[in-house]
Amino acid sequence: MRPKAQFGTRITRRVVALFVLCALVPVAGTLLLAYDGVQSALLAQRMAALRGTASAYGMSLIDRLSVAESLGGHTAAEIAAGRAPQASAYAGYFRAAAVLHPSGPRAVFGRTERLPDASQVGARRLLVVRTSPQEAAIWLVVRSDRAPPVALEIEPDFLWQDASDLPFLTDGCVFETKGTPLYCSRPLPESAFLAIRQQMVLQPRGEINWEESGGRYLASYSEVFLRGRFGADSWTVVAAQPEVHALAPVEAVKQLVVPVLLLGLLLAALLGLVQVRRTLEPLKALSDATARIAVRDFDVHLDVARDDEFGAVARPFNSMSRRLALQFKALLAHAEIDAVMLSTVDLPRIAAIVLKRTAELVPSERRFLLLADPAAPGPNHPYAETGEGASCATAPISEEDTHRLAGATNGLHFALSDSWS
Repeated sequence: MRPKAQFGTRITRRVVALFVLCALVPVAGTLLLAYDGVQSALLAQRMAALRGTASAYGMSLIDRLSVAESLGGHTAAEIAAGRAPQASAYAGYFRAAAVLHPSGPRAVFGRTERLPDASQVGARRLLVVRTSPQEAAIWLVVRSDRAPPVALEIEPDFLWQDASDLPFLTDGCVFETKGTPLYCSRPLPESAFLAIRQQMVLQPRGEINWEESGGRYLASYSEVFLRGRFGADSWTVVAAQPEVHALAPVEAVKQLVVPVLLLGLLLAALLGLVQVRRTLEPLKALSDATARIAVRDFDVHLDVARDDEFGAVARPFNSMSRRLALQFKALLAHAEIDAVMLSTVDLPRIAAIVLKRTAELVPSERRFLLLADPAAPGPNHPYAETGEGASCATAPISEEDTHRLAGATNGLHFALSDSWS
């Protein structure tokens, strides 16, 4: 029985690995290029959105300062008219108000411990008074021809607005020209401040990124020009988002595509392995049959029913195997006969060897051998197989039958006497 081809031979693994590699390399390359392209596009889109957010936030600051300036003009008009402004009327817009007399500021309403000094104002209409490195009060100075200037502290909630007005997961910060923070929607690490200061020195608007808590943040900043209208140095608005938020779509796609890709490759590998095994099984059988012939085992037969190249190879291989078996058995018979003849001329023993080997070479029910025996009467003596080997027949063949057999090279049919049977 022919041994079954083993699952996973070296050539099978090599072919399957080659197929999987040929499928994996272009797919993986395409995915990597697509991932890189989509990631770059998402980052560029997010940076554009952050630039828009920073610019829009800066414009909203100008609008709120303009509103505060209009309300401040009304407050200054009331003071100039000798009326005391009511703090409740300006609640949500101003926290405090003071008249900047040359002798010193005089509070009108609100807290008095952070009143600016007239010497700090000069020609500026917007003034920053710091109570700590991280906290600053923004004062708006309104001038009148008939009265001393009036300084009003803008309510931070009105000026900066609440962080909930910013886009999702977006942080906003406002900096002075030197990089000192005026407001941040959340506390930033020192690495962020350092990156922002370094970039602000190079250009008034641009892009920044920094590492924070094991993640990367993307940011864009834009300058808010205040010199022309408010006589103050420019502010810089920074809008930042975590990079993972920008890349969330591609990460979601990756979580879906990668398992499907791996499952597809695994399925392709299994199907390829089964198909290659079925295709290469005849090659394994041919290899096994060749190995058996190499150890003189000629009882091997390949399946010739396949209608392909393997079937075309199997037919001549089987024919070759049969011819080799016959030739090898004939050589064994010659070698055995030569060995007997070298030791002694024993015709019955030689006849037994010939009859035995003939049975291996020619299928037949019975075999007879005619040998010339000078010591025996008649021209030839027949030998036939017995249970113990070969024996000499008692009835000789007639001379006429001998000549007929000698002349019939393709065989001859004739009736034997009872002594032959």
